Parts: sequence; structure tokens; C-alpha cells
Amino acid sequence: MRATLLLTRPFEQSLETAKRCEGLSANIVVSSLIEIVPTADMPETPADSSFVVTSQNGARRLPETQEGIVVFCVGDRTAQIASELGYVTKSAKGDVDDLLSLINRRDEIGPLVHVRGVHTSGDLVAKLSAQGHQASEWIAYDQREQPLSADAKLALNGEKPIILPLFSPRTASLLLAQGPFSAPIHPIGMSQAVLDALGSMQTHPPRVAARPTADAMLTEIEALLSQPHRLESGSVSG
Repeated sequence: MRATLLLTRPFEQSLETAKRCEGLSANIVVSSLIEIVPTADMPETPADSSFVVTSQNGARRLPETQEGIVVFCVGDRTAQIASELGYVTKSAKGDVDDLLSLINRRDEIGPLVHVRGVHTSGDLVAKLSAQGHQASEWIAYDQREQPLSADAKLALNGEKPIILPLFSPRTASLLLAQGPFSAPIHPIGMSQAVLDALGSMQTHPPRVAARPTADAMLTEIEALLSQPHRLESGSVSG
């Protein structure tokens, strides 16, 4: 019985994950629970400002052709997007705490502008300010809730195992609100906080990525799909 890999990230990120999973033995269903919608244009900032970007969506909102301007990025994929726009990038290769450590190791940093969405967890600007930085934010996009597709609903209420990678607590909460579902669900969380938001939908032992990165999430997906018999029985080992 082939499992279904359900991808719920915003469309572009889901397509990237689907492409990386093409060789795996799974039925891939893309049903984005969040649509990225641009909001305000970039505010006026001092000429010596640097950007702080905590998501790929934030990196995609950066204006083009900003030679010499530094962008501090939470991870490598975010840094790649900013680099393609012409920025000098510094990747924390991890989470927000790693990003703060990266910034604090740098000398002579000017004003910092956090590029973020309407919905975010934590207050990065407050943390930066508390550590002595001049920091402000640009709310550059909204993350609007989307209903599950017909294919996703069919899979979630079927009999085949569902492998469910989730990258944020909000996405987990949005999915939970559209349930309940009857299929056997095997969640993979980018963090324990993501799995906590999933609540009662954890019908089989959850997995947490070793690092908060897309590569680590892909490793967990591959590990689940390499154990088809245990997937069917629900006794997947760690």
C-alpha cells in the first residue's frame, strides 16, 4: 500500500519539496494551507541597514539589485534566494536562536530590518533591541488561510497512510481545524512546538526533524518511506 505524502506549505515551497521527493515511493498530494500575499512595500530605511530574513517568503519580497547590502538569513535556502537577488548573505543554518547568535557575532552592524509576514511566532525585533541593536520590521506579506483541496480531503479520509510534514505551528493548527480525519496520519514536525499545535491529530508516533531545516525534514520523510510495513502497522521506529 503506497503511502500518501501530503504537502501543505505555501505553493512554491510545496513544489520544491515535491520535486525533491519525486523518486520516493509515495503518492504526492499538494494542498497549500497558506497563500502568500504581498502587503506593504518596503519602508524607507537608513542607507547602512541590513535585512534579517526568517523565511523563504520574506527573502522573495526583498527588492532586487541591492549590491553590497547584507541579509542575515535563518537558513541556506533563504540565503540562496536573497543571493540570487544580488545581496551579500549570511546564513545561520538553523533557527531563530542561531540567527541571533550569528548577528551578535558580527562587529559594527548598522540598523536591522526584519522582513516578516503578518503571522509570526515570537518578537525578533524586541530580542534584537534587547541585545543592543537598532531594529525595525517590515511586514511584507500576509499568510492567508486556504481550504484543503478535494484530493487532500479524499486522502485524509481514506485508508492509506498519510505522511504529513509540517513546518510551522500555524499550519498544524489550520489543518487541525479542518478535521477530524480518518486516515492513519504519520506527522513530521520541524519542531516539537509544531507537533504540539497538531494536538489530537497525532494518530501515529510523531517524528521531529533533527534540525529545523528542509533537508532534515526530507531525511525524516525518506526514513518513513523506507519502512512501508511499519507504516501500515503504525509501529514506526525512531
